Amino acid sequence: MAASALGPALFGVWTLMAIVINYANVLTLGVANGAGRDIPYLLGAGEPARAHRIEDAAFTGTLAGAAVAALLALAVGPSLMPDAVTDQGLVVLLLALAVFLQQLFLLQQILFRSTFRFKQASIQLAILGIAVVVVGVPLLTLGLVGMILAQAFTCALSLVIAARLLGRRPHLSVDLDLARTLISVGFPIMSAGLLFGILTTADRWVVATLLGIVEVGYYGLVGVAISGLLLLPTILGQQFYPRMAFAFGQRAGGAALYALARTQCIAAGALTGAAVVPVAVAGWVGIPLVLPRYTPAVVPLVIVLLGLVVFAFGTGYGNLLNTVGAHRRYLGIQAVSLTVNVISSVSFVRAGLGLPGVALGTSVGMVVYSVLLQLSARWAVRHLVPVPTGAS
Repeated sequence: MAASALGPALFGVWTLMAIVINYANVLTLGVANGAGRDIPYLLGAGEPARAHRIEDAAFTGTLAGAAVAALLALAVGPSLMPDAVTDQGLVVLLLALAVFLQQLFLLQQILFRSTFRFKQASIQLAILGIAVVVVGVPLLTLGLVGMILAQAFTCALSLVIAARLLGRRPHLSVDLDLARTLISVGFPIMSAGLLFGILTTADRWVVATLLGIVEVGYYGLVGVAISGLLLLPTILGQQFYPRMAFAFGQRAGGAALYALARTQCIAAGALTGAAVVPVAVAGWVGIPLVLPRYTPAVVPLVIVLLGLVVFAFGTGYGNLLNTVGAHRRYLGIQAVSLTVNVISSVSFVRAGLGLPGVALGTSVGMVVYSVLLQLSARWAVRHLVPVPTGAS
């Protein structure tokens, strides 16, 4: 609906702004990610009081990082918009607000799943999804301003409602030693998450650099499909990751952890594969009929969907590497896959393949990622570290 209302050029601008909102998590330095690993570990080890201290430290650190991220969004926001965009000042202010609120939303999701409150986490996501439709559709008449306003408002609404669902509300607590510990644990995890985000969005930056903002708008539909389908392995990961950390806290062996990861991979691959078929058919038939201006997105969409299925079959092994402290190895896999992705995409575009070439390069990177993760997970369980450094 946004693509239809905005047109390819403005939809391309929105596509890049949405990616920047997701990238902004790097400014929290991983304190929430560290909490997401250590809270279930400590609960598994029978130390709830220490888990509560970590919740407080993560909340304080996330607030500070979110404020820095919002200020940075004010600085870089204008560079994302061509001169044709009206109300640039208001758009940038709303972008900064959305960046700030997004970090608190991510922290709430981590606290929910770290304490095994999956029902409450799903309620928050449902509220967000419903609010996006109810609030966002009418705001599309305001163009780009409406899109970013809907993003900020719906995030704020989900935060307020979900705050009542937390088992324990965190408090402000300045504990620099604990914050440093959380960063030491969480920064590599966050970095892997950031590289994962770049890996799954690098195609749009390649399109913006080599083909232009209108082509980003076309390819934005591919990005919508990727983001939607990635929810399946992501939600499964949110179920399995804290369970892996809990089992690790109970001194579960490598075979048990690998079995959890493998179960997640099979489920993620099967669900994603089942969802890809109707999405591909709907895109192939529906885009030319409903969004004829976006017909150039059809072939790239089908190509990326094939790579995404292979990608999903490897996602559980990334959780395993994070759980056992093999962060550097995970980062290395992300970096190699991203490099393959970008080099392949650029090479295919230079060869004259255009948007389908970017999609093909993206799929190649996804396949490399999945294969390397499985090989590294097998290595990790044979060289298992007994206790996570940050939680010792």
